[in-house]
Amino acid sequence: MKSMNRVKKAVLALAGAVVMVTGALSQSAQAFTFSEGDLVLVMYGNRTPGEGAEALINLSSLTGLDMHQLTTGTGTTTVDVSAYLNAAGVRDLNPASPDYPVRYTVLGVQADDNTGGYAVKAGSSTNVAGGNGGLVGNTLTAALGWEGNVNDANAPNLISGQNGAVVGFGNSNSYTSRFGTAERMAGGFLVNMAANLDQLLYIVKGDSETGDPLMGMGQAMLLANGQFQITGGQLAAIPVPAAVVLFGSGLIGLAGMARRNLFRKAA
Repeated sequence: MKSMNRVKKAVLALAGAVVMVTGALSQSAQAFTFSEGDLVLVMYGNRTPGEGAEALINLSSLTGLDMHQLTTGTGTTTVDVSAYLNAAGVRDLNPASPDYPVRYTVLGVQADDNTGGYAVKAGSSTNVAGGNGGLVGNTLTAALGWEGNVNDANAPNLISGQNGAVVGFGNSNSYTSRFGTAERMAGGFLVNMAANLDQLLYIVKGDSETGDPLMGMGQAMLLANGQFQITGGQLAAIPVPAAVVLFGSGLIGLAGMARRNLFRKAA
């Protein structure tokens, strides 16, 4: 616990020094960056050699809402991130063997003055609220190390003026390189902390100092069309496309006709 507090103080001191330096320079914002209180959306999974890439998006920068605001309350925030989902290498467009489906998750850390530690928020397709929160310090350490190493050279913005980048999965500053391929966020959680497209993501919060059980903090979903939704409450079910409804109705109608013909023949 005390060692984590020392890490926290050192990181805050370093952050202050960085602010002083960058304040004297023109802030071009040419790269994906994030800091305490930001919530990051990650799309990853394609590990095809020479092709696979990951999308890293600072949701707080994109929406103007910090990680607390994005994951509390019942309002739903929706953003279009289709440009990142459809960027070269993010989707596996040649799914031979093995197939690499897109996976996504969210991650954010923020100092908590009440506990003296850090709040760590992340998402999983499994609702792990109430689960073991004693390991989130591992995720915190990896996140703080990642935060200080992304820059203009290794994570340039995909869209000018928008805080998000696409990097190769083998890049030393990709999400996979920093948090591992086991989807446990550098060992901070006991279950896979990610979901597939069109699959609900349950957001939880842990505290690096107290190690209290994980708390439920809302839901998110990345749709296959690139629309991303997040709320501190519950997301509505995905509406079934009209064409699917009509197709289903047609099948029911055909089954009914076949059944009536069968009864006539039996009579």
